[in-house]
Amino acid sequence: MKLTKREIQVMIMCIDISFSSDIKEALWNRFDVTMTKTEIHQMQLDIDDKLRHELDS
Repeated sequence: MKLTKREIQVMIMCIDISFSSDIKEALWNRFDVTMTKTEIHQMQLDIDDKLRHELDS
């Protein structure tokens, strides 16, 4: 399964809060894409679907 840069970025956004915010910010900046909260939420759902589909197959 291949994730897009954007999908990876959204997954980074969803990393557990206990994960160092400096690391999170560095990763976020690495992918440097601006997205609205709605877009991020929609992409989380899409990623969930992708992962679920991957597990089912």
